[in-house]
Amino acid sequence: MCFVNYRFEYKDNGIFIKFTVITLIMHPKPIIIKSIHLSAIVALVLCLSVMSYFTYVYLRNKRHNKDIYDNKGRLVYLTYGFPLVPITENAQRVTANRWGFTYKSVAGCLVTRELMDSVGVHNSLVSGILIKSHGRSWGHKFEAEVLSEYKREESIDTIIRNLTYVKKTDTLLKKEGNGLHLKMDPIPGTMEYNVAVTGWLTSNNTPKWVNYYRLRVDYQSRKITLISDKIEELR
Repeated sequence: MCFVNYRFEYKDNGIFIKFTVITLIMHPKPIIIKSIHLSAIVALVLCLSVMSYFTYVYLRNKRHNKDIYDNKGRLVYLTYGFPLVPITENAQRVTANRWGFTYKSVAGCLVTRELMDSVGVHNSLVSGILIKSHGRSWGHKFEAEVLSEYKREESIDTIIRNLTYVKKTDTLLKKEGNGLHLKMDPIPGTMEYNVAVTGWLTSNNTPKWVNYYRLRVDYQSRKITLISDKIEELR
């Protein structure tokens, strides 16, 4: 007769939970211990092993299921690595919002194996939900929509940066090593976008991230309406 030790470890909400189960592997010859057949003991221990494993899986999934939604009820897809080009990142954000999820960066380029594994488990749960909602080919459809969104936003970006007042502000900021950034959000049911033109502003030797212009753009007619040119600090 020998012993096999199984150990399951899980951390949930700061509580460290550990399961340790010792399984008995018996000799084929029946052995009686205090009138209890050893095979019954082995069956009980095996049952506890299975229960412990599924408890571990349940607690692990419970934690991840709680974390896969943000406070607005949207699915959260985790990313790490170099940030994308601003227009591409915005196109992804806008498209993901239409699909009912959002992106969240959890690290730059320096990541641990533990983080990569954790992100993989998290994103597999999110992908599973998206597959149920949109089918197994959701990824290809999503990327196609991102590309279409990117082309629209690239066109809007070009129009806005050619505006005299925007070009002037952008030139001044580039002398400081900065520049203007455009955040675009489509207005549902229209061909228009709300666009925030943002960038750094140094005031009293303190850099602040501000909104320089708020615009409304019709990407089809190329009409631009200036909503505000009041500098507003963004928090």
